Amino acid sequence: ATGDIADDAITSAKIADDAITSALIADDAVVTAAIADDAVVTAAIADDAITNALMADDAVGVAQLSASGTASSSTYLRGDNSWATVSTTDTKPFRNLLINGACQVNQRGTSTGISESGYYGPDHWNFIEEGSIGTWTISQDTEAPAGFHYSYKAECTSANSSLGAGDILSIGQRLEGQDLKHLLKGTSDAVSLTFSFWLKSSATGTYVVELYDSDNVRSIGQTISVGNTNWNKYTCTFAGDTSAGDPFTHDNNASLFAKVWLAAGSDYTSGTLNTSWNNKVDANIAVGQTNVSASTNTVYFTGWQLEVGSSATDFEYRSYADDLFRCQRYLYCIKGGTYDRWGYAYADSTERARAMMFLPTPLRASPTVTTNNFTVNENSGGTTACNYNDNLDAGLCEITYTHGSGVFSVANMYQAFFYGGGGYLYLTAEL
Repeated sequence: ATGDIADDAITSAKIADDAITSALIADDAVVTAAIADDAVVTAAIADDAITNALMADDAVGVAQLSASGTASSSTYLRGDNSWATVSTTDTKPFRNLLINGACQVNQRGTSTGISESGYYGPDHWNFIEEGSIGTWTISQDTEAPAGFHYSYKAECTSANSSLGAGDILSIGQRLEGQDLKHLLKGTSDAVSLTFSFWLKSSATGTYVVELYDSDNVRSIGQTISVGNTNWNKYTCTFAGDTSAGDPFTHDNNASLFAKVWLAAGSDYTSGTLNTSWNNKVDANIAVGQTNVSASTNTVYFTGWQLEVGSSATDFEYRSYADDLFRCQRYLYCIKGGTYDRWGYAYADSTERARAMMFLPTPLRASPTVTTNNFTVNENSGGTTACNYNDNLDAGLCEITYTHGSGVFSVANMYQAFFYGGGGYLYLTAEL
């Protein structure tokens, strides 16, 4: 009987390898308590001994995984057996609502002697100057923080230390209403927006950051404190505008203006800053703003990003080709030196020749044409226009060159080219 066998009478060495088979072992003969902690090792388990069918549904859970880190609803298991948090760089593409945020596209080049509003330097960034706020040079510059190569540089070359009451100075970007439907503005579900950018300025102090709804004349603002002259990243989050009946208009016109103020007269600083969405009141827009034009100051911007949500994600880098394509919706330009040819024009009268231009993308609207040293058949002094409306969706436009002296022969083809250095033809459809 079992009681007649000493505890150590039967050892592994006395048992033949095939003496004990599965058929000789009762179903409940071997229980977990009878197995020593180190009795079963990996080397003793055949490759196909444990299959899915032999494992209970909940036999292996997170607690049984020997991974480093902490498992949670916001982490995932990496291939190196560690729990990791999803990085902000893994967020969805096209989240940046702004174009040319890294200031890498610069079709116009440097502009000097600037004392009025317009588009200068890096594409699609709007320089707003009203009143006597000095003279500026706007350019693309290689002064930039880590991770960026270019910046938007605004250099005050002629200062104005005394602002008029109605003077304003700001830099920002306008967005088309048809691109903003997902913001749900004017509903109870209106989403928050986060505006982030890198700024380096020789003028420390308080700067106002504003979102302006030009469709409904409403605005919201915040202040940032520029405490040094180094590169710093600034982030402002704005609540969604839930005011009923105030959505953005769904069209190709400007609806939202995201901007940073640089100077403001008393007409814009004498009230209380609009820190929630309200109907625009001039006195409440730029309260506390430092006057950057008080001396020959220089400011640099780059890494502009406007996105849905209450926090800033890492900057969404785009290729140069992608940014250029987006910018060409608002500005298409051809540049050339002396006798550089860009096409041919057909004379439909003795005074006018026409040339078709195929654009890389449809322009936002019928453009304004600006030229320098542009001619057809060496007949300088003519006027250039663009017929675009009939071909808007096709991305085509017709350039007409008219000369009053009757220099063309009807039905002839003529070369179109630049007759001097610094020649260009701009088709502008900015907001």
